[in-house]
Amino acid sequence: MRNWWVAALAAFAFLTCRAADNPRTITDEQWTDDLRQLATAVKEVHFKPFHILSEDDFDAAIKRLESEIAQLSEPEIVVRMAQIVASLGDGHTRLHIPRLYPELALRAELGHSGTPAPRHDSLKFRQSPVRFELFSDGLFVVGARPQYRDLISRKVLIMDETPVDDAIHRVRAVSFFENDSRARLMAPDRLALPDVTNALGISASSDVMRLTTADDAGQKLTTALSTVDKPGH
Repeated sequence: MRNWWVAALAAFAFLTCRAADNPRTITDEQWTDDLRQLATAVKEVHFKPFHILSEDDFDAAIKRLESEIAQLSEPEIVVRMAQIVASLGDGHTRLHIPRLYPELALRAELGHSGTPAPRHDSLKFRQSPVRFELFSDGLFVVGARPQYRDLISRKVLIMDETPVDDAIHRVRAVSFFENDSRARLMAPDRLALPDVTNALGISASSDVMRLTTADDAGQKLTTALSTVDKPGH
């Protein structure tokens, strides 16, 4: 069976979960069950899951996350699960990140074994109001909502307090790739998901990010970007 089926199986539970009568969309127990299903899927479906990461290290990561679920937000849990899957080091094995705007996702993110979206919008990752692209000379804003259009073509220097090169490196932890070229391709997509940047410590908040950019003349500008959190807007 092809490795990419792991993604569909691993993501199945949390993407089809039911609502719970607590502040979360689903309970800690349901998240724990999802995590265990992920671990089982990796071991039973993947042809050779532990050619980079050892099985002992994989099991330890699963156990560590299970012990911390109660202290984490739901986006943080998903990001941690995605980190575990990404640590397998297989470009064809990933955990889908559910999002409000799937049309903005990389084709590679949703290709092969696309997973149905969650029934609850609260489980979908929100979007930055700007889009990025990584070129040989740096990360640039290439698209924006109307109120941020002046940022288009500006070079990104800092995301909150995180230098952009550090931010690009950090999102490798939730990217699926087998070479640096694919990792760099995925970086702009991950950096445009505020719930991801916050969970990885790149941004201080998932609601607002202070983006520092520069124009062709080197003039710097810091802009507060408000996260887009309503589908269809």
